[in-house]
Amino acid sequence: MNKHAVRIRGAFRWAVAEELVPANVYEALKAVAGLKRGRCDARETAPVLPVPAAHVAAVKPHVSRQVWAMIELQQLCAARPGELAALRPIDLDTTGHVWIGRPDQHKTAHLGKTREIMFGPKCQRIIGAFLDRPVDAYLFSPLEAVQERHAQAECHRRPNQKANALSSSRTVGDRYTTDSYRRAITRACELAGVPHWGPHRLRHSAGTEIRKEYGLEAAQLMLGHANADITQVYAERDRVKAVSVALKFG
Repeated sequence: MNKHAVRIRGAFRWAVAEELVPANVYEALKAVAGLKRGRCDARETAPVLPVPAAHVAAVKPHVSRQVWAMIELQQLCAARPGELAALRPIDLDTTGHVWIGRPDQHKTAHLGKTREIMFGPKCQRIIGAFLDRPVDAYLFSPLEAVQERHAQAECHRRPNQKANALSSSRTVGDRYTTDSYRRAITRACELAGVPHWGPHRLRHSAGTEIRKEYGLEAAQLMLGHANADITQVYAERDRVKAVSVALKFG
């Protein structure tokens, strides 16, 4: 409910900027307090928990190598699903010991912020298998995954057999979305017979491990939270710390 309230206030803020409603309406909405945990009758949602390692390993036989690479990367670098899905070779700086990914599409791009994802040696080995493509092509492509699956499948069609009619109008794109990535994991969980888990829980798992070993500040840096954005001098010191964490963890 609190998230919905924020969206509603955002809509009215836009309306004030467009002179569609009086400014005092938005000011009044800003004064409405959010619901507080344990102090109201609203249903409490369960906390997000890390994914058990056994549940992650169970889906490997049921996903493409592209999806499995994204799963492994999330566990190592704590990136958001959409950040990895949008990654291209051109977005990677591979000149240092730690590679730095700067995706064009990320959560705080509309605020003018730059997102840097640190890829240590383990991540580099995973990404290296997908660099054999044009610099502006997406690293993880569902179309490529389908083509690879078809190439490995046994063919039972006769040379003159007519193609089957399409069962749907769905087309396979050249990049994963957050939803298509999540659906691939959900299907794999069903096939593996393990409880459903989503990609955001992988990010939570990585953040939990990084915080446990390197502290809260390091976890904020690796997760790319906006509240870690402070002065430029302090940010440079933080970047060195993030590189150090990536070298050891990812």
